[in-house]
Amino acid sequence: MKIKLGNWLYNAGIVGLLRILEENGVEIKKVLKDECMEITPDILDNFEYAYAKYIVKYCFNPLNSIFEKAKIGKRKEKDKENLQKQQKLLQEIKYNLSTKYLNELCKLIKPTTITNFKTSVKQLLDKFLKEFCKEVHENFNDEIANTLYNQIKKNLEIKKGKKQKSIIDNISEFNFLYTFLTRFYHNKAVVGNPSFKGNRLQGFKETYIKPAQSILKNSNLNNGILCRFCNQIYINIKTKKVFGKELFSITGASPNEFSNFFLNLECDLFICPICELILLCSFAGFTEIPPSFRDEFDIPEYIFVNMPSLELLYQENEKLKKFYQLSKLNTKDSIYEEVLDDLILNEKKKKSWWVLQNILFIEIKPKKGTKVEEQIFRYFHIGKDLAELFTEDIVISLLKKLKGKLLIQKRGNQEIRVSLKKETIRRLLSDDNVYFLAYLNLRRYIDDIKENNASFHSPINSFYLSIVQNIKKIINLKYKGGDTMETETVYGILKKFLDEGKKLKLEEDPEEDFKKRIRYSYKLLSLIRAGKYVEFYQDVMKLYINSKKPIPENILGLLNPKDIVDFEAKACAFISGFLHKETGDSTQIQNQQGGNENE
Repeated sequence: MKIKLGNWLYNAGIVGLLRILEENGVEIKKVLKDECMEITPDILDNFEYAYAKYIVKYCFNPLNSIFEKAKIGKRKEKDKENLQKQQKLLQEIKYNLSTKYLNELCKLIKPTTITNFKTSVKQLLDKFLKEFCKEVHENFNDEIANTLYNQIKKNLEIKKGKKQKSIIDNISEFNFLYTFLTRFYHNKAVVGNPSFKGNRLQGFKETYIKPAQSILKNSNLNNGILCRFCNQIYINIKTKKVFGKELFSITGASPNEFSNFFLNLECDLFICPICELILLCSFAGFTEIPPSFRDEFDIPEYIFVNMPSLELLYQENEKLKKFYQLSKLNTKDSIYEEVLDDLILNEKKKKSWWVLQNILFIEIKPKKGTKVEEQIFRYFHIGKDLAELFTEDIVISLLKKLKGKLLIQKRGNQEIRVSLKKETIRRLLSDDNVYFLAYLNLRRYIDDIKENNASFHSPINSFYLSIVQNIKKIINLKYKGGDTMETETVYGILKKFLDEGKKLKLEEDPEEDFKKRIRYSYKLLSLIRAGKYVEFYQDVMKLYINSKKPIPENILGLLNPKDIVDFEAKACAFISGFLHKETGDSTQIQNQQGGNENE
């Protein structure tokens, strides 16, 4: 059977299925042919083991529950500094042992060991307990070491006569499938239903894999209801299955609320066993965003990039996964830029433009439960105008130059900062204006100078933002049939405003001159924010008159509200130059144009 691309959720399922199949030893190149995925009955042999192993390896570590009560209490150590060192050391021991034995557990999840799986798990955990005992006695005093050992041992004990199962039982019965997947497939049989009894791995095989294999072996049925996802398999009316939120909780779709008038008020989202299995792999199509990559505003935990080409779909989501795995705690680019840049660099410009306008970024944070309003879902779509924007060489260059983190909000002593580059791309994808970021960046820079803080903000960033926003405006006008101009012309105009701001000196002494610029900039920024171009022009004229400087012709352009180049862009460019500071043999702006790789 040949599987083709569908909606974003189905496509995430295809990517997830491919990832799990690869875990099962399948060579992906042989499966992908002519923009289709070829699926056969034998390819799903032992699929349940690969499914469980993928979750353990990439998504959820069931061994972490062993450490739930293993803590060093404050009562055991009065010295705060020493307590913190001991807690950090304990965390390292936990992480190292958990990682080591997780790999050992993965090796056990295979057909040849499943008969004695519980015994093997018990032996593994006994070995784990002995090594933990050795580690804590080598690193802590006897009192702390014995307490930690007893906490772990108690956690591993079988709880006789209680509903709660032991960790050994939970792992050997594959209950961790439910623990992890219930957020994605709430109340779905086997994977999302808490009341399921028995071995969930075997239950998954019987409920989902065997029916899919049976359909693949006997796909000659040509009566019944056609599957609405693959449009290939007919479903027996008596055993029909319907898509609902159990197959991806975030969608919130319910058969009771999506009835179809032309089918006797029945739901029209019928699904075959093969497509059901594909959707049960959609969680694996999403890539987890590591906590270190999330800004304070980055609530979503998973990301998926939808593409119009199956080969690109798999390729880019795999690169996304590797990008996060390899980069770990350090990156200077946003993930959006990584994907966009990769497409632009590796495809011909015309083809990349077509691909870009069909990209959909999807970010989610699934939550356990049925309340749709509590689920977090957001998406960014690239249309024709944005596709052209992101293929402009000057825009790509300027986005790469954006550096640092922007202070978005203060809550008492807490500061909320976001990556300026990432937030800019996010706003462009959301069709939001980036002039606010340009204004806020300048305002934060002034605040930092006034408070004698080391500035995280650079005025030149606002110049870059003003160019990008105005180029975006011109592209929009082009598609609407309005007046337009070349992107190089936009850059040239705004560069002149930057230079005029830089050349305007209020005092001969550089330090006094800079202090005076800072004081005047507060008012000028407030006028930019309010869109008062006449008042802004008048205040700038006063600066030239008071400093006995001739008024440049370029400044007159501020008075034209109908100019294609926005007042905000010209004003921000001027202030970006006005706030630059001479530093020795080079200027602040020149330094920052080169960029700092460590930012």
